[in-house]
Amino acid sequence: MSSPLPIENLKPADPKRLSSGPLAVAKFLIETFSTVRQRDAPSPSKTAHIRLITISVSHFCEKVRFALDLLEADTTNHWYFTEDAHPPGSHAFETLKASQQTSSATPMILFEENGEPKMMYDSTTILEKFMPQLYPDEIKSQVIQVERDLGQRLGATLRCVAYYHLLSNAKEYHDTLVQLCADPNKVAYIESVVFDQFLERGLADRMMKSMNINKESCDVSEVAVREVFAEWSQRLEETGGEYLLDTKDQSFGFTAADLTLAALAYPVLQPPELCDWCVSSEKMPAALNDLKNDLLATKAGQHALKIYQRHRVPNGEKFVTMKYADRSKSIWGWWKSMGMV
Repeated sequence: MSSPLPIENLKPADPKRLSSGPLAVAKFLIETFSTVRQRDAPSPSKTAHIRLITISVSHFCEKVRFALDLLEADTTNHWYFTEDAHPPGSHAFETLKASQQTSSATPMILFEENGEPKMMYDSTTILEKFMPQLYPDEIKSQVIQVERDLGQRLGATLRCVAYYHLLSNAKEYHDTLVQLCADPNKVAYIESVVFDQFLERGLADRMMKSMNINKESCDVSEVAVREVFAEWSQRLEETGGEYLLDTKDQSFGFTAADLTLAALAYPVLQPPELCDWCVSSEKMPAALNDLKNDLLATKAGQHALKIYQRHRVPNGEKFVTMKYADRSKSIWGWWKSMGMV
């Protein structure tokens, strides 16, 4: 009997565990030396703000980041956003605080609607609300069905495969993991330091255990990933469409299905437009490079790269830039907050 596929939505973090032992130390350091900031509006017309809490390396978070970049670039609406990014693990300190201890999930967004604070943390729900144009009326239910299927059979599985090859060899790929998960240009500096110091002192093992990552789940997951790419490659061949849900008779254009396939595949495919969230092949495990080459050889893999090339950077630039406000507190600022100066 084969092992079941990993689940998309992980078990919520236990607030009590985050306040005891080494985690309590990490929490104290992060809360002491970091804060929450909001970037300036990119134009006077952008008057409504969304706070996006992410695990910076997460492909589920990239799915929402992709959509919110499109939203912000659209001059017909008043929305803009700030990404509040964290390494895996320490993200729970912020998501639990932001949700009044009800959820540790990312991506999580916070915004106001009709004067009332709102919170959402399901990527499909977020896209459906803020980017309804990605859900053509005639095929809306089909788009959502594809999103859900890809979340399970590509999102959860690819996460398992990538993390297995990196975390099970955390010592060898320590620097790669820090660059991917805790880049100090994306997360608060103290969070980068904590991730770096805790990675081989139990964090890697804890991450693998919490996500049920092992050799068996990795093998089953890789099979599922390859099946997804084979299925969508066949679909694209049969319809001859430019986009996933096009038929032989009708084109529906770019939808949330295309966005989801591209975003959830990014950690392995490493599209050039997302170079700031990727590392060079030389720093990645050979097994992940082999998977990358195999997927890029498929029609679905090339389709995902095409989606990034055509749609990911709406303002015409070559690379995606993070919509970030520095969250690090300076030592001077910390001393002032403690009343020591």
